Amino acid sequence: MKLTVEETIKMEKKIFCAAAMLVLLFSHAVLAEPKVDSVSLEPNYVQAGEDVEVYIKISEALVARQLYSQVSGDGGIPVKQDKNIRYVGVLTPKDDYAGRQVIIKNPSKNIGHLFTGESWTIPYTITILDDTAPGDLKLEFRVLRNDVEPNELMIAREIIIPVQGNVMFSTVSDNKLSFGENKVKVEVENVGGGVARQTMASLESLELITVTGSNTIFLSDFAHEDRKTAEFTVFVDSKASLGAYSLPMTLSYLERDGSRKTKEFMLGLQLDAEPQIHLNAEARDRMGGGSSGTVTVNVVNNGLVDVEFVDLELLDTEHYSVVGANRVYVGKIDSDDTEREDFTIKVSDGVDMNSLTLKAKLYYTKENSARKYSMEYAPAIKIFTNEELRMNGETSTVGRILGLILLVIVLVAGYFALWILLNVIWLVKSIINRKLFKRGRS
Repeated sequence: MKLTVEETIKMEKKIFCAAAMLVLLFSHAVLAEPKVDSVSLEPNYVQAGEDVEVYIKISEALVARQLYSQVSGDGGIPVKQDKNIRYVGVLTPKDDYAGRQVIIKNPSKNIGHLFTGESWTIPYTITILDDTAPGDLKLEFRVLRNDVEPNELMIAREIIIPVQGNVMFSTVSDNKLSFGENKVKVEVENVGGGVARQTMASLESLELITVTGSNTIFLSDFAHEDRKTAEFTVFVDSKASLGAYSLPMTLSYLERDGSRKTKEFMLGLQLDAEPQIHLNAEARDRMGGGSSGTVTVNVVNNGLVDVEFVDLELLDTEHYSVVGANRVYVGKIDSDDTEREDFTIKVSDGVDMNSLTLKAKLYYTKENSARKYSMEYAPAIKIFTNEELRMNGETSTVGRILGLILLVIVLVAGYFALWILLNVIWLVKSIINRKLFKRGRS
């Protein structure tokens, strides 16, 4: 078959192209590079606060190969491999948020040399922080040639870790306790993104703070931002000291896989109570207007709270004044106890009543507290009117002074009367004696 000129030219071009391809194949070395085959996570359902295993499988893929022009001894065509090529795999956060929310343990892993067609799986352990929001965390996986300087980037691949909603509870309790029975309320909220099913709240007792009734409350399911209140009844023993207490609290719930998880909290409570202090007073002496005597002030603590660093002050009024020290240090007064202090007072002149109201002030601190408190009291004591004192053979200071003056006047008057009488007697006697003397001479 005879070809035309045009067909001959076309055939020559095909032969030339085929020959060029053969020359190209015989003139280049084998070229291969790593590639990522797969990425897997364990567990598949990733939540905040958990550790995740990331497995990245890579392999050395053939790109082009050079065949030697000479034939090997067995008739085959040898493939040229560069065994000096070494790789390293590096996993890092791709953005700032991922950098804040993940901790990658050993982010750089040595791979070494990969032969053509060989695969290698690189494991990485990643910790997802508790406060990580649901969403995708972006990481970057790179394969570098570390047998050359600077290291040559071979692969840059984005790795996505989908963080699912995680149950995260917050509790709020601002409960102040008093002695006896109390209601304790705890507000529970799921601030995470997961769903807590069949949630139960449990509160444990302490030695002097006892949970009465049921110590476990069923709260049902909690979706994201659901908020519910658990209410417990606790009894505080009278032997408990004032101050802060922490009661162990547990929240248990079912996860999406059916497993029950528990989270523990310490519930802060404040035991506080006010002291019940009363003052009364009594006069130790019979007193009235212008007289002095001793007054006993009784400080009675009939509450459940001890008081410490107690000072007692007795203040002056228009009806009396304190003689000597008017403030004394009492010290500590235990619950259901009494302390007594004596003061000397002088009732003001002109006071004519059968009851005298005192003015007292008490300074103290509560048990386990540095705060200073003060309270004022007005206890009354029995005194006597002037009439009552006279009826009992007693009188006031003014009466006694007037009586003394009267006595002096009487004594002085009596003295002068006696003196006059004696002088009169002496004068009469003298007259009689003179008359008798004259008769005798005559």
